[in-house]
Amino acid sequence: MFYTQTKKHMPIDKIERQYLPTINFASGIIAGVLASTVTQPADVVKTRMQLYPERYKTILQTVRKILAEEGPRAMCTGLVPRCLRRTMMAAMAWTVYEQVMSNFSQK
Repeated sequence: MFYTQTKKHMPIDKIERQYLPTINFASGIIAGVLASTVTQPADVVKTRMQLYPERYKTILQTVRKILAEEGPRAMCTGLVPRCLRRTMMAAMAWTVYEQVMSNFSQK
């Protein structure tokens, strides 16, 4: 979703074909950062429930405890390492995908 929306905002029709992999890579990076940021709070809750099942029983209780005891910033714990890992994976995957699809459509 984020990748497609990012690419829609790029002037692809005005860019030389040789630069398309760079555009795809940049779109993948942006999409990876956005996806990581949106899903990070849910990942924090999931991780806490898995690591401390005796303390965090339900999703709602976990969210309330985290917010009450640690504040809203705790919901973004680990965001930077996750962004670094996921953005590079997403960027490479989308770039390879676009190149393969482009090569198949030319033949």
